[in-house]
Amino acid sequence: MRASLPAELVAFLDSEAPADLAADLRVLRDESAERGWGAAVEGMSRSLASTGGVDRASVALSAARAASGDERVEYDEEVDLGVYDRALRLLEGGGRHAADELGA
Repeated sequence: MRASLPAELVAFLDSEAPADLAADLRVLRDESAERGWGAAVEGMSRSLASTGGVDRASVALSAARAASGDERVEYDEEVDLGVYDRALRLLEGGGRHAADELGA
């Protein structure tokens, strides 16, 4: 298995305490079963490069992106995040009713 991992990932895994190594190998096993070996290894490598470590959430997200070919998500409609702005105004002391402010 070591031979199929990038050198940076091997060095990181070699430096870990036994319990952390076991946890990270379980993440690699689980992501490999879910998305394939190549995507799992790529996910771990990307997580390490971007965060300096590997955690289940970062590896899962990175592996999913790698498995999908890093395709961007395109939406049919433009996303309107204005509802969040209005909700924050309410939290900051806006005097209106939530249903009126949020258009519910």
